[in-house]
Amino acid sequence: MLTICIPTYNRNNLLYQCLLRLLPQLRENHQLLLIDNCSNTPIKDSIGGLLDQFNISQDCIVRNSVNIGGAGNILRCLELCETQWMYCLGDDDLVSPGCIESIEKVIATHVDAIYISFNRAHSLRLTEVRTEGMRAFIDQLYDWSSFLFMSAVVVNAERMRAHIRWGNLYSYSWAPLQAILIKMLNSGGAVIFSEAIICSKESLAEGSWVPFPVAAGKMILPELVEDKALQSKLARRLMAQPTLTSLIYWARASSVDSAVLARNSLFVKLYLERCEYYVGTLRLWPFKLGAFVLLNPRLLPNWLFRLVENIIHKVLDRPVPGQREMSDSRT
Repeated sequence: MLTICIPTYNRNNLLYQCLLRLLPQLRENHQLLLIDNCSNTPIKDSIGGLLDQFNISQDCIVRNSVNIGGAGNILRCLELCETQWMYCLGDDDLVSPGCIESIEKVIATHVDAIYISFNRAHSLRLTEVRTEGMRAFIDQLYDWSSFLFMSAVVVNAERMRAHIRWGNLYSYSWAPLQAILIKMLNSGGAVIFSEAIICSKESLAEGSWVPFPVAAGKMILPELVEDKALQSKLARRLMAQPTLTSLIYWARASSVDSAVLARNSLFVKLYLERCEYYVGTLRLWPFKLGAFVLLNPRLLPNWLFRLVENIIHKVLDRPVPGQREMSDSRT
């Protein structure tokens, strides 16, 4: 019924931690598939004993003869998955307690769905939403970063595998599974936005995430929408997010002195974590102002920087009316 696939490369220690959290939740009707993207040290050498401890055959490990890239390895999971449903888990993420149970509960309710987008700790989704077709999907697409986040996604592998070529053709979007989905939605189909959280700890590999190419890749995806009006609508929905993410990333990478970087490093981190959600639910001016401040730190005296910083902090920390506050712990 369900295969948990983990594409991995040179993160053997993190993969071990990931499996320690996952393996106790697996049952006889679950399959495990580990795709080693030609790591320097084969993962079999690092986690073979752990698999034996849980009576899982090491045949679940597939090692690529060459590194086929991150997107290629994700699609390799889809290609080799033999069950109807696939959960593609990041090798540096930790599942939540009851993760597999939550997945099976949603699947049982929506057996005909193509794609299930689960919640994340920083998101504010209160209730489950089911969409049918392209238009309804785009209307609900407020939090692209969560929708893209691999460890919060379960897909109908049986249906998506038939369209895997679109994932390969659009692998440069950094969103191969999402590219397949958007192509399929031209002919209709159900997408589920679930309020459940299945990944409680994200990105244990500190500093490994580079937002700029991911942000830029979003704007490739509207090409897959056949209806021109909906294509434009999806492009507008995604447009602000990569622009702002790119600006902030450039600000972090800009050549400013270490004192300035030390002054705003925590603020930049908060800004990066939060702007992609809120850009879909609040006005854009706070983010434009924040990008300006981050891009031009030398132009502002300390007192003005602090004033702007405090204002933006208040905007970022403000809960959306009618939704759960960010401080609510559901992990």
